[in-house]
Amino acid sequence: MAKQTIDLGTLGGADGTGDSIRTAGAKINSNFTELYATSAVQSQIGMSQNEITSTQSNADIVLKPSGTGSISFPAIKFNDNNIETTRTNDDLKFVPSGTGSLVFDSLKFKDNVISTYESNADIDLQPSGTGGVNAEAITVDNTINMSDDTIKILSDASTNSDLKFIANGSGSIKSALVDINSGVIDGTTIGATTPAAATFSTINFSPVDSGTLNADGVVIYDNKITTTSNANLEIEASGSGYVTINGITLPHVDGNTGQVLRTDGSGQLDWFTSPILLGVSDIQDNQTTISFAGQTVIDHVTAVGDHHRVESGTSVLDSFVTSKYDSAWYLAVNRDDNSTEFEVVKHSLCHGVTSDGSTTDAFVSSSASAQTGTNNHITTTADINDGRARLLGTGSSTFNSMAYYRIGLGDDDSTGYSGEEESAVRINTDVDNGAEVIDSWAHASYRGAKYYISVKNTDSSETSNIEAVVVHNGVDAFISVYNIIHSGAAQLLPTITATINGANVEVSATGANNNNRVHMYRILLSDNETDRSSTNINVIGNVSVSSATTPIDTFDTGSYQAAHYIVVANNATESAASICEAAVVSDGTNAFITQYAQTSTKASGQITLSAAHDGSSTVTVSATSTSGGSTIVNAYRVSLTRGPGTATATATLDSVSATTYRGAKYNVQVVDSAGGNYECFEVNVVHDGSTAYTSTFGNVGNNIDLITVSADINAGNLRLRGAISNTNDHVVTVVRRVIEA
Repeated sequence: MAKQTIDLGTLGGADGTGDSIRTAGAKINSNFTELYATSAVQSQIGMSQNEITSTQSNADIVLKPSGTGSISFPAIKFNDNNIETTRTNDDLKFVPSGTGSLVFDSLKFKDNVISTYESNADIDLQPSGTGGVNAEAITVDNTINMSDDTIKILSDASTNSDLKFIANGSGSIKSALVDINSGVIDGTTIGATTPAAATFSTINFSPVDSGTLNADGVVIYDNKITTTSNANLEIEASGSGYVTINGITLPHVDGNTGQVLRTDGSGQLDWFTSPILLGVSDIQDNQTTISFAGQTVIDHVTAVGDHHRVESGTSVLDSFVTSKYDSAWYLAVNRDDNSTEFEVVKHSLCHGVTSDGSTTDAFVSSSASAQTGTNNHITTTADINDGRARLLGTGSSTFNSMAYYRIGLGDDDSTGYSGEEESAVRINTDVDNGAEVIDSWAHASYRGAKYYISVKNTDSSETSNIEAVVVHNGVDAFISVYNIIHSGAAQLLPTITATINGANVEVSATGANNNNRVHMYRILLSDNETDRSSTNINVIGNVSVSSATTPIDTFDTGSYQAAHYIVVANNATESAASICEAAVVSDGTNAFITQYAQTSTKASGQITLSAAHDGSSTVTVSATSTSGGSTIVNAYRVSLTRGPGTATATATLDSVSATTYRGAKYNVQVVDSAGGNYECFEVNVVHDGSTAYTSTFGNVGNNIDLITVSADINAGNLRLRGAISNTNDHVVTVVRRVIEA
């Protein structure tokens, strides 16, 4: 609204001209209304004499220019967050009054002193990024001065004071190059006119991996002591002293011509005249076991092995030191080589103190068997012999063979075990006679688990083997415990349960007594496993099964003759799940399966498995579901191979270079411990570069011709070979004297 002016008339209104009193008052009111509506009046700013104040309690006074404008004073302007001078080359001065100081937050500036307001606070000068703090000279505590490349003690502040560099804790003061003109190090004078032998507590090389000490022809670098040029490296003891290296003391005088060094068994070497010193021949020895059995260790817990000939007599199928495992499970395949029939089977072995409280023995049970025919196969027993637990086999025919996948648990601690992706070893070193959780896993991540459980009571040394499977439906967990054997009178873990607690499935156990050590080999499967295969293990992932027979896995009988399965299933619509095991075997024409340990969240079973051979080379394992369509199946398979057995077992007893040596003479000892047979004889071997020839003579023993000896040339080596025809292991020791070509 524009300003309104009162019309005063020509004669002050006496002649009737001008605004009336009412009209004039209305204009006055309108002008004041507009005045009071302005921001200058409503902004709570007061002006009195030479003061501008805020009329609102504790309010700021804000001076704000428009656009790119500034707030200007006679010689200073405020521009954004900058304070600038308006006169060219002017200083910007902050001058306190009287004895006052200039204070910024916790810093105080007075004269040429910068100090802190906060008690005991540091003053930090921090550059940005890779920048530095530059100062021509700095004096610390009126005592230490740093200027250019010199750090010194101020003479007028502290006469004759030490300059100390002190590292923190076990740290060190490190310098690339040091020039010391006087003083002492560890009591040794530095800079004296006459050199003296120095004794140092420690010499540290920096950096450790490249520091070098040069000392008049000797260089010490890393873990090496070398000489410069072609000089000898000499180590000399003083007087009658000896030179000792790594606990071995050298003689301090030379021996006679042809003498050799000999130890006295206590680290002292001395000169010795040997009764035999050979120039163009050599004497060596070697020891080999010829066996029908073989084994390949996969990792700390698992191994694969086989036995190529099991007759109607008893053979050792496998053995292990009793201190290594308390328990072992063998997923095995047997072959009757006379009839070409096969059997798939599981053996569970444990060893420990028996029910009499003092005797130690081994025990085995067999289960999960399926056969391709009607013939009986290998019968297994177990014992302990010479500190080893042994799985023994007796053939039902005259010619059998077998192969296995072994899981071993027990004394030899498996903490940190890393094997197959789905497997783990779980250990509880002290399960007592109250229920406690021995394992747990996230139920949102996994559907079921298979457990091989080894238990040893550390008081009685009794042992027990247990198998269990666990499955859940998201609300409840279900467990089956089976295949229990024990060395003592009773089971060591009489109660094993499973439940869901929060986000986890928990497996709990109660001991029959206190102090039970529990080792478990666990295989976990989820609802969405990914297909993968390795030498021995296959994982079958995420197969949708219905009430119709649906293939879930196949294997080639040209590669495998048997397999053990762990299978989990889940139907989200029905909220039902299950877990089971199965063993499958094939003779190349037909396939057979046994299904067991089925545990279901339903009142009845959920999955039925079957196996069929296509008449060519493929076995197909199929499943049907009582939960109907969209039942998701995942499985874990251990594959087993058993080719034809062999009539003989052959091993290389010794090997030498055929280029270097023309012939060899052997003294041979053969030990058949199982049969109680022993023999010694001699063998001469010679070759013409392509063919090797042998002569065996001087046989002596309670049974001769325990092995058949032969020789050949293989890959440039002259080999002595030995073969056995019975199933016992034969330990062959040879002492060889070779003659150069």
